Amino acid sequence: MKNPICFVLLSLAIGLQSLCAQDSYWLKIQPKAGTEYRFINNVSISVVSGGEALMSTSMEQNVVSKILATSPEEVSMTEKIEKIKGSSTSMGRTFDFDTSNPMAGNPTMNAQMEQLVGKELVSRFKPNGLYVSGNNPFEGIAGGSSNASDFRNITGGVRYAEQAIKIGESWTVVDTIQNQGMTTISYTTWTLQEIKDDWAILSSAGTGNIAGQPPMMPDGKVEGTMTAKGSATIELQSGICRESSQRIEAKMNMSFEGQTQQLTSVTETAVKRVN
Repeated sequence: MKNPICFVLLSLAIGLQSLCAQDSYWLKIQPKAGTEYRFINNVSISVVSGGEALMSTSMEQNVVSKILATSPEEVSMTEKIEKIKGSSTSMGRTFDFDTSNPMAGNPTMNAQMEQLVGKELVSRFKPNGLYVSGNNPFEGIAGGSSNASDFRNITGGVRYAEQAIKIGESWTVVDTIQNQGMTTISYTTWTLQEIKDDWAILSSAGTGNIAGQPPMMPDGKVEGTMTAKGSATIELQSGICRESSQRIEAKMNMSFEGQTQQLTSVTETAVKRVN
């Protein structure tokens, strides 16, 4: 081709054609009814003020999720915590707990955790992970609430886009979570980074605002902001999480009896499917 301009335009057109032809992927929860999934969920929480550690908690939960029914409109499943173990440190004292070996841990902590073990709870949600109704087995655990029911092991805490997306595209999820007298409004942007074999690799970045009155401080007030980063690996065929992780850092001002204390909390979660 003698005209270089025509050559450049033709090359550009071919490149754009390839871009337009890029595959789209629609992530949906669509496993077969009767399928059972097992997860190990690790959570660690730490709170620091003025460089001094106020409290920390780490726990490992074994959870089994069983799909009851699926349709293009809705999925229903049962969830059950099989065991919990971990430790909590506060005011210089450490308490261990292990529901599979209650004699080895702190009796009070073990008794509290044992109330959550073995209950088979039913929930319903949309194929993108949006909660419809039911119960959350993590209510009663630090950070768990009925309003956070979208954040399940089965999706690795991801709520999927409501349409097909291409590699490099993003979608944003807005959540309002009420827990222990606190209201958190978060904005999480998920991005499809790549498709590797039959897995979708996602990353996330988020921000949010926190406000409320803790129940143990009826005259107190807490205000703050949060940032978050995470990742998830999702099976394309079923929409089920293989593994995910998230780190949330919150900076808060707690006002009580005319005094203000600055707090920083870090929550890290890791979910891994084991079957």
